[in-house]
Amino acid sequence: ARALLAAQQAQGAPVFTQADTAALARVLARPEFAYATVAPPPRFVQWLDRQWERVMRAVGRFLPDWTLDIPVGVARAVAVIGVAVLAAAVALTLMRVAGELTADSALDGEDDGLGTPLTADAALRRAQEFSAGGDYRTAVRYLYLSSLLLLEQHGVLRYDRALTNREVLRRVAHDPTLAAVLQDVVDVFDRVWYGYQPLDEVTYQRY
Repeated sequence: ARALLAAQQAQGAPVFTQADTAALARVLARPEFAYATVAPPPRFVQWLDRQWERVMRAVGRFLPDWTLDIPVGVARAVAVIGVAVLAAAVALTLMRVAGELTADSALDGEDDGLGTPLTADAALRRAQEFSAGGDYRTAVRYLYLSSLLLLEQHGVLRYDRALTNREVLRRVAHDPTLAAVLQDVVDVFDRVWYGYQPLDEVTYQRY
């Protein structure tokens, strides 16, 4: 055994020739040794994965014994749907807020075209003009404005552009009959003006 060990030590480190390295290269070039390089997922997908991990950690804090093995593809799909729903909700909220601000700013500068404040009759005429042109959404707006101005002219309600529709209803709550009628008017106005609900001629005529 000692003689074999001494002989091995005497040989020193093995020396590989160019032919040896070429043969090794040919072996490593075979398909079974070809490993595909996996590219990292896009940043958005990585962000979704991080959000999903946060959700799962939060659930784990409340339900420590709860385990659920969800495939990565399903988790990403759920995350995408969640982000889309959240984005849609935010966009809808912003649209409604922008619509309210636009409507309020338009009413602030409302006049009859001669520089005088708009009256109930003038607002009614504008409603008729827009409805004749098929713009029932804007026509509903002027009908609602005409109703508020008419109540103001008769001393029933002081029209204040800073008030919300619900605050207007509270101002007339002492008169149940008027409050019920105005409630229907406000509901239609909110659905059509802020909610962009389609309105045809028949429905407009009922309004």
